[in-house]
Amino acid sequence: MPETRVYLRLREGAFTYLLATDRTASIEHRDSGAFQPVDDAGSPLAAWQVSGDTRIPVVRLGRLMQTRAGKWEYGILLPDGADRIGLAAEHVGLVPATEQPAVQPFNPAGCALADGPVITGLCRDTEPAHLVLDAARLARALRRAAGA
Repeated sequence: MPETRVYLRLREGAFTYLLATDRTASIEHRDSGAFQPVDDAGSPLAAWQVSGDTRIPVVRLGRLMQTRAGKWEYGILLPDGADRIGLAAEHVGLVPATEQPAVQPFNPAGCALADGPVITGLCRDTEPAHLVLDAARLARALRRAAGA
């Protein structure tokens, strides 16, 4: 049976994250024309992805995690049926199946949101070390931040 998960490497400021998601997630460059940017540094929203009458909120990962980050370059639309949500990050890359790092359980203090910790693992053998995001908790936190 073919693998249905892909691993994405997300970089936001000083942090690198690893996110396991479904193959139907889509990655778009900020300048692709797929996004309507939100020009409000105080808002967790980075943009809206607009397709016809549908507007999908795209939340800035750095703002959600309360970390500093530069200009976002990529938006990821997470697969979740009719209740889609997106996240924006400085850099996004696909991790080839042959390079998927080993993940150790990890629960750093201060990183829990309402649904529990969003960071659930650590890849120590990567440079820099990658913080592993729990996809379901991340999606709920993104929706809450977007007010969706």
